[in-house]
Amino acid sequence: MQRIDLVLSLPLYFLLGSCGGDAHDHDHDHGTGEAAHGEVGHEHVAPHGGALVPIADGTAIIEVVLDGEQGELTLFLFDSCAEKSLRSDLASMTLVCKDEIFELAARASGLTGESVGDTSEFGLVDERLKGRESLSGKLAQVSLLGSTLTDVGIECPVPE
Repeated sequence: MQRIDLVLSLPLYFLLGSCGGDAHDHDHDHGTGEAAHGEVGHEHVAPHGGALVPIADGTAIIEVVLDGEQGELTLFLFDSCAEKSLRSDLASMTLVCKDEIFELAARASGLTGESVGDTSEFGLVDERLKGRESLSGKLAQVSLLGSTLTDVGIECPVPE
């Protein structure tokens, strides 16, 4: 019976584990302005200075970091609050931008123990990205939280 309870409670944990709770149930600053916690306009800070793109009905966030000087694009997978990394079992992600296709490789990290096929970071360096200040496209597939999403739209910077 306990196993059934655990199996049923895990999906609820991810669905209800968003930032909609009491301001003291997790440790990030909320401020006191109009974007206070739980209100419309609630914002999160991108850990790597990129653009935050909510996915999976808000249960996860992709941080898109575009470095036009180096021609580098990095994607980071996070929970709904952009605080905890979410790992994916993919070895790469394909980004389609109009007539261009970019293959972002999974990145391993000795610091976090992440490896290809079990990581929250994907990236590439490509000459076609040099000089770009923005990027818009669709990820063919994103796998996380036990689900696979297809045609996931991303933009960097995110339009206001």
